[in-house]
Amino acid sequence: MGDGFAFVHERICKVTYEAVLGVRRRTLHAAVGTALEHLHGAQLETVYDRLAYHYLHADDAAKAAEYNLHLQRFIHCKLVILRSQKARLCIIRTRSRQSVRRV
Repeated sequence: MGDGFAFVHERICKVTYEAVLGVRRRTLHAAVGTALEHLHGAQLETVYDRLAYHYLHADDAAKAAEYNLHLQRFIHCKLVILRSQKARLCIIRTRSRQSVRRV
């Protein structure tokens, strides 16, 4: 087992989470955010969603908003790439059909 928490049931997680006092909970969320930044430094895009979540619950609105914006931009870029790939596939299929018809 590694260091950290893993809950086997959603209710156990909820009760434990609610039992932790607000200040302590915010401190833990901030610590998780910081840890994620250090662990994924070169590839933060893989954890933008978790960073936004933890900083939001740490009451760090600035960082939560920053990572939420990064997440939105990352998703937008991925959608643009996927649409571009889909368009290329459509062009390839169209050309393929046209060449088959000519034969």
